[in-house]
Amino acid sequence: MRTDPRGRKPWDAVILFRMHILFFTRPEFISFRQMCKELSKAKHQDYRNFLCITGTKVPSHEALSRFCTLLSISDDTINELSKPF
Repeated sequence: MRTDPRGRKPWDAVILFRMHILFFTRPEFISFRQMCKELSKAKHQDYRNFLCITGTKVPSHEALSRFCTLLSISDDTINELSKPF
């Protein structure tokens, strides 16, 4: 991933990809924004362990959206993947 012109370190693509896996497989997450808010709570340490994140700082929903854009994943695709089987 490219670095931000403001000098911020980018999140690892593996972490962002794993966050997408969580979003698509866990029905309790209804949006990227809500998922990021929930993952920063102490009770979701198991999800942060899966993401290989130490502490409670998680990528923002904006970082996830940018990652989708870089992968050329549209909102329609996300909606289709989010539907139950």
